[in-house]
Amino acid sequence: MSAAVAHGLRNPLASLRAAAQLALHRTRGDEAREHLQDIIYEVDRLDKRVTHLLDFSRPAPFHPLPDSVGRIVQEAVQPFRQLARERRVTLEVDVAPSLPDVRVDPVQVEQALVEILSNALDAMPDGGLLRVEARDGDEVASGEVAIEVSDTGAGIPEAVLPSVCEPFVTTRPGGTGLGLATAKRYVEQNGGQLEIESGAARPGGGTMVRVRLPAAGAQTPNGVSGMQPAPASVS
Repeated sequence: MSAAVAHGLRNPLASLRAAAQLALHRTRGDEAREHLQDIIYEVDRLDKRVTHLLDFSRPAPFHPLPDSVGRIVQEAVQPFRQLARERRVTLEVDVAPSLPDVRVDPVQVEQALVEILSNALDAMPDGGLLRVEARDGDEVASGEVAIEVSDTGAGIPEAVLPSVCEPFVTTRPGGTGLGLATAKRYVEQNGGQLEIESGAARPGGGTMVRVRLPAAGAQTPNGVSGMQPAPASVS
């Protein structure tokens, strides 16, 4: 049913956007052009909401395989580099060397990180620092790899923090309230955990979202072992 609803909404939205774009190309008046640009913006915002609702409501295919944490992080971060520059946000990426692989569905984990990164950028409309760090070792539980996304925005109000990953809970005007809910579901489906620290709980304020993933070969919370590496061949 969700797919049928999405299809029924997207067709008229696409027609409305196309008509507004055509009118924009033929219109000279500044006020009229501004109104048409507003229409296109709102159509795109509605289309994003439909996409979020569709992604959240339908079961996502799950195809786990061993993958590099560094590759997953870089794939997720790459689309945000230009946007970060435009918003005067300094983007730092620090992936520890020699991290173990994780056994996850890379598409799902990348999408979870995309949702987290999008929220972090939106939290800094006047610029700031967006840092993505991946590590294991002393500060991370044995058999886990942690990916941390931190921003220097206003943070999440303490009263909202316990429920911020629930569907339709949002602190942003125009937000769908499904980004973090989707990210949490994908992380947990891959045997991981999503944790959020905000405001007074963090030095310097802002928000930090930590994604904990089991290393390949480690025991996941549901008792399923990750894929063991194949033995090296002997020549």
